[in-house]
Amino acid sequence: MLYWKLCNLVYLDIGRNNLIGTLPEFLEGTESFLSRRPLPSLQELVLSNNHLVGKLPEWLGQLENLVRLELSNNSLYGPIPESLGLLQNVSHLWLRTNELNGTLPESLGQLSKLLFLDVSSNHLAVVSFSSNLFHGSIPIPNGSIELLDLSKNKFSGNIPNNISGSLLFLSISDNHISGEIPASIGNNPNLEVLDLSNNSLTGIIPLSIANCSFLKLLDLSKNNLSGNIPASLGQLSMLQTLHLSHNKFSGELPSSFQNLSSLETLDLGSNRLSGRIPPWIGYGFGSLRILSLRSNAFSGELPAVLSSISSLQVLDLADNQLNGRIPPSFGDFKAMSQSLMFSKCLSLVALDVSENNLSGDLPGELTRLLGLVSLNLSRNHIRGHIPESIPT
Repeated sequence: MLYWKLCNLVYLDIGRNNLIGTLPEFLEGTESFLSRRPLPSLQELVLSNNHLVGKLPEWLGQLENLVRLELSNNSLYGPIPESLGLLQNVSHLWLRTNELNGTLPESLGQLSKLLFLDVSSNHLAVVSFSSNLFHGSIPIPNGSIELLDLSKNKFSGNIPNNISGSLLFLSISDNHISGEIPASIGNNPNLEVLDLSNNSLTGIIPLSIANCSFLKLLDLSKNNLSGNIPASLGQLSMLQTLHLSHNKFSGELPSSFQNLSSLETLDLGSNRLSGRIPPWIGYGFGSLRILSLRSNAFSGELPAVLSSISSLQVLDLADNQLNGRIPPSFGDFKAMSQSLMFSKCLSLVALDVSENNLSGDLPGELTRLLGLVSLNLSRNHIRGHIPESIPT
């Protein structure tokens, strides 16, 4: 009889009491002739600030008209059920300060009307909202989050200052984030991946990023960052991928980059960097496969020692102010001199020194680059004959 009387219930708030046990059983539904259905008219359910325990039941996802669900400040545990992704009308979902664990269900990304989500102060290890249409400020859950992926959404505003803790992976790429990168980013000493690319960030790279000594990937490309590239980045000895392209960085390359012996990709293209390409780039980078310094203001001659980078597959120095001849030693790139037929590790090999002030004859030694897929020497002052045995 109680179930029948509650069929028209729209609003239920019994928060801030001393309720114990699991979620009230009467919420699970009403008995009908053939099926059991949750309260069909319920739009707001507030059970926060009690002493409720147990797992979140799957039947919560059947409260199809629910707009607001508040279960914060209890002792609920276990994973967040995938069925919550069925709450297509929900706009407020509060689950903070419980004992929830596991990962945030991908199904929550289907909640197109969701405005507020708080899962902080739990034991979630993975929170991913990637590739959705979420907007508003950046949600930063508290607790021991290891993976936070908010990429490819419409989040805006600044990166919160309290973004610190136990993060291993942080991506806020492809949003509308503005302001400066907070120094508190460096308070994540175990961080391995930091991707803030394709936003509208301004200011300088905080020196504190050097505290993330386990960092393997740092991508700050496609922003409006400026100033010199800090020498402290040279302390990131485990760094494998560094993308700083399409910003407004100026000055010369920090000599401390010589310490980045694990680098596989170094992309500094489309900035305002100047000076000579330092010869030390040719030494100590045994794993470097991609080097892009294109669209800057580098000057001087091409360092012949670049050919000492034994694993280099892509060298892009286009659109600078380089002069002099192409060194004959450029025919000695070991990775490029292997035929694709015999080298499984090569998928793309490219040499681009276009749009500079290079002159002199085209060195015949380039014919030794049997694995070359793309060669761009356009818009220079190179003269003479094209060698007959240019690889094709």
